[in-house]
Amino acid sequence: GARKRTATYVEFQKQLYKNQRIRRLKNFSATRWTYHDRSLEVIQITYKSIILTLKKIGLEETDKKNKSLANSFLKQLNSFKFVLTMHMMRNIFSITTPLSNYLQNPAIDFVQAIHLIKVTRQQIQDLRAMKTESVYENLFTETKLFCEAQDLEEHDLAEVRTSRKKKMSGEISSDERITSANYRYVCEVYRCSLDVILSKLDDRFSGS
Repeated sequence: GARKRTATYVEFQKQLYKNQRIRRLKNFSATRWTYHDRSLEVIQITYKSIILTLKKIGLEETDKKNKSLANSFLKQLNSFKFVLTMHMMRNIFSITTPLSNYLQNPAIDFVQAIHLIKVTRQQIQDLRAMKTESVYENLFTETKLFCEAQDLEEHDLAEVRTSRKKKMSGEISSDERITSANYRYVCEVYRCSLDVILSKLDDRFSGS
């Protein structure tokens, strides 16, 4: 059951991270960004123990549903795209979490709060604009190093072959092209995620 799976996760932590405190996976909150940050922090710090736990469940679990879920989660967590997105979100939360924490302070200074809101929005906007190529390159390099340290098979985004126009049944796809995986990721994930953050900031603090 759940207790056994948790015990397995804890045991792998003890084996892998000696002399470090045991961490627990946290539930996501639909509204608090700080909780998202804490959840991702635990996943990143105990990543190897999560992978080993999922592998063990996939091999030993007798319940077909739990076994299938474990294998599905394992596939997702082992992907370069997941790790890249995890690092991207940690970078975003490193900007938004200080603001979130300050706004929850009962002794809040409203002038300082308005200043922090403006600074946070500008920092997110700068990330989205990618004023220097190093912004995304650093994120990508950081992810590759993490994957290598964790002995993951994927060290890059998979290239996706797309078609420029629809093909008739049986027609040879001579017009196919390779779309840069990095370009697709930047457009479909990186910038979209930052757009959502900017939209949330604007919705919540439009009068600031």
